[in-house]
Amino acid sequence: MGRKHKHSSLKYIKQSLIRENENLTRVNQSLQIMSNYATIRDIESRKKVVELENCNRAITEIMSMQKDANDFLQQKIDILETQLSLLNNSEMGTLLNNQEVNSFSSALMLASSVKINNIRSEEGEEDGDGKIKIREICE
Repeated sequence: MGRKHKHSSLKYIKQSLIRENENLTRVNQSLQIMSNYATIRDIESRKKVVELENCNRAITEIMSMQKDANDFLQQKIDILETQLSLLNNSEMGTLLNNQEVNSFSSALMLASSVKINNIRSEEGEEDGDGKIKIREICE
């Protein structure tokens, strides 16, 4: 009788171990699935971070370009205001005749175009042989 009891105990232990192994296999599969989903979410998050960093760099560059454009426009406004104040100056109008005013106005326009060209040339526009281009504005 002791032997039969011992044999059924081993059988019970073996069945219990088999069930426990099946349970652990299911838990392992579930953990693998969860790990795969977490890895996928991590990869997607990293892609979004890289995309946002690229957008941030592009926005920063656009803002820099906008600042340069605003600076250029402010310089142009300053030049035009100077031209207007000089041409509206009553003393200048009475001292100079029309030909002299036109000559002075042309010289002022040439000076402003040189200033504008200097700004453009500082940006590094080069011609074919590596020299900075000088532009002239003709009217």
